[in-house]
Amino acid sequence: MDIEIKVADYSSASMAVSPDKAEALFRTIAENLRKGNKVKVNFAEVKLVITAFLNIAIGKLFGEDNIKADSLDNDLILLTEDKRVKGLIEEVVVNSKEFYANKKLNKPNLNDHLEDSINGNN
Repeated sequence: MDIEIKVADYSSASMAVSPDKAEALFRTIAENLRKGNKVKVNFAEVKLVITAFLNIAIGKLFGEDNIKADSLDNDLILLTEDKRVKGLIEEVVVNSKEFYANKKLNKPNLNDHLEDSINGNN
């Protein structure tokens, strides 16, 4: 079954910036993907999207154990006419795929290096 989710329903005043609303969107998308649905995420009516929102709402999907990253390419459709938003989405998807692939292989990533540096473990 195809499900369409409007990001505007998870944003305030056409701005997708709230971590709490991004988390709610993530849970809705993940739940539908786990049910075997194709999910269309529509960014129409959203004027402002920040990367942090996308990392939570979309990026975290690539780290879910019960959602295969390969199936996301087929079952998750991200709809937007805005070139800037499209560019941000593409950046988040590429970075999330790499981040979670490395994490599953126990390869160090930038976050590990930053954490080591913060903790004085250079």
